[in-house]
Amino acid sequence: MENFFKELDKIIFESNEKINQKILGINYLEKLKFFLIEKINDLKIDSYEKIENFEKVKEYRNINLSIKFNNYVEAFSKIKNTLPNDNLSIVLKGLKTFDIYDSKVSKKFNLFQNMGIVLPKQLIVSESITKKSTIIDIFILNENLGIEK
Repeated sequence: MENFFKELDKIIFESNEKINQKILGINYLEKLKFFLIEKINDLKIDSYEKIENFEKVKEYRNINLSIKFNNYVEAFSKIKNTLPNDNLSIVLKGLKTFDIYDSKVSKKFNLFQNMGIVLPKQLIVSESITKKSTIIDIFILNENLGIEK
């Protein structure tokens, strides 16, 4: 794939046209997740390893998104991290595991290839990614999106 970000940008732009403008925050990311997984699969990419890692910030319909693409050569983990923004995580290849902490209870989620999850900001999570995994993370950078005063 010559320029994966251009393709991803085009998919997000086209998806925004299909998502109601009144849908914001984690609901927006949830809708976006299904469009992205379907359209990225349609690209029929042979090897994600050939795509360079990138992190870009772009505005779509007044929503500022930070889009991060990573090929993990080695295993990676973060322990009890508080999410600063609403987050969409999609596994294109490999495995990503989340431990979500709520009060004193912990719940574990495994994401395999072509699966995604949307998590709200201020959630405390531990995450681990296996080696040779490819992940897209999208964060909404807008403050108080979807909350009327």
